[in-house]
Amino acid sequence: MNGATQVINLAAGYLAPELRGRRVRSFTDLVALLDGLFSLLRQASGSAVFAILSDVDARLDDLRNRLGAKAWKTAVARIREHPFMCLIEQDPLTARSLLRPRGHTPDAITLDLLYRESSAWPLPPDTTRLGMQIYGYASLCATAGALRTRRDLIAQAIDRVAEQVDPPAILAIECGHLREARMSRAFREGRLARLVALDREAEAIATVTAEVADPALTAGQVPSYAILHDGVGQLGRFDFIYTASLAERLSEAETRRTLAAAFAMLNPGGKLFIGNLAPQAQAAAWFETFMDWWPQYRDQAHLESLISGLPREAIAGWHVFADPTKNVNLLEITRV
Repeated sequence: MNGATQVINLAAGYLAPELRGRRVRSFTDLVALLDGLFSLLRQASGSAVFAILSDVDARLDDLRNRLGAKAWKTAVARIREHPFMCLIEQDPLTARSLLRPRGHTPDAITLDLLYRESSAWPLPPDTTRLGMQIYGYASLCATAGALRTRRDLIAQAIDRVAEQVDPPAILAIECGHLREARMSRAFREGRLARLVALDREAEAIATVTAEVADPALTAGQVPSYAILHDGVGQLGRFDFIYTASLAERLSEAETRRTLAAAFAMLNPGGKLFIGNLAPQAQAAAWFETFMDWWPQYRDQAHLESLISGLPREAIAGWHVFADPTKNVNLLEITRV
């Protein structure tokens, strides 16, 4: 018997006999499970922590898939009332998400923690050993990995545009700390004509301005909808416009309006790139339960349907695809 199996069997041992090896089917079952895992997690370390958290993650995912939206939110509320939550909150990523110091989650620092940008945002010095281990699990889950892949794919797309247009103009909407563009080789080599970075967080823009000394960069704090009002007149036109996650917090109507406004700012041959978490994102239950992160999920068909709000005669083509883990969907649209 390997260590992980041993830990899961120990976890099951804390449950009432009639619940061992069975799904959580009621709130009573859920509390019993959390009671057992709370006792176990307090004593665990190393690989045992990962095994316990993996079991929690899988059980939450199963519960979320079987419950309706209303019942699932009730279950989440019950979990947050349990002492088990105090252990999970030792993770700096979870703690910041719940605290929402900038009024929303994820903010730019939360994303950096998910990106594992440890040089930029080291974990607080008072982080407990358990907190560091929980952070390790949460930031290495498949969905967190997919967010890093999304960042990398956008950087690669910028480089492809820079090979076709010399030099290109780039617009980053909801840029955070501009990690996607900063990973671009073309950006690092100074091969961009303009890079306009917009975000609703004044703190994020201050970080970008302080860390990026590039004459091509213009960074500004603006509400996400600022581009809906005379965007071309204010910002000009671009060869590549991207938003890694803006659509995840917008309604259907808001997303379509934002997409149309961004598309109108493209130069001929320009590309618009949008990312969105998939409905089957593997850590969705974890993010919703422990981080209070409730994005608007979209599958590939849903993402592709957003094109219907754009002028068809102006579209040269589009490409909808998923990251290798199938946790994030992406849409790239090319203008005629």
